[in-house]
Amino acid sequence: GFAWWGDASGFSTYYPPNTTANDLIYTAGYCNNQPQRGLPCSGAGGAHFSSRSRHPGGVMVGLGDGSCRFIRNSIDPTTWMNMGPGADGFVINLP
Repeated sequence: GFAWWGDASGFSTYYPPNTTANDLIYTAGYCNNQPQRGLPCSGAGGAHFSSRSRHPGGVMVGLGDGSCRFIRNSIDPTTWMNMGPGADGFVINLP
């Protein structure tokens, strides 16, 4: 099959929502570093995108069941990280 997606359309749960840590973009030409707007990045090889939003206090997240939820920046880091993998067997209870 073929996947059609735009760069930075996905994210990982390695860092919490709206982290100040840089996104890592596989080539500097794709990086539009704007830390003053909450969009830090660096062209450092590999790829690592964090969840970011202009919503105050958190991010909107689309879940595998098709629902969308507002997730606060203050979510427990372990809960946030466990939301990432799809087939790990963890049961997540969201507020």
